[in-house]
Amino acid sequence: MGVEHHTLQEYIRTERTPPEAMFLNAQSQMWIFAAYELLRTWRARAKDIIKWAENRGLEMKAKSLEEDQGFRHRKVNTVVRKMSNALDLTRLKLVQFHATYA
Repeated sequence: MGVEHHTLQEYIRTERTPPEAMFLNAQSQMWIFAAYELLRTWRARAKDIIKWAENRGLEMKAKSLEEDQGFRHRKVNTVVRKMSNALDLTRLKLVQFHATYA
């Protein structure tokens, strides 16, 4: 917020666009792009998990990722944990659905 305020004050004082405006513009574009990439990545992951859950492939995908490849990757551990959580939620919703409508 300090950069924005300083740039505005400089613009008001000199009635010209200050050189800091280019830096501020670049920072704003970078944040917008970063937010877009975050949303795009999570949307793609959610679509994959939904697709795997609908095709009964979520358990198989989680098991294949858990297999020993000679090394463990931290991101793979996180993905497997999230898949397991999604499976647990799916099972819970199915149990609640059957309890309600059976």
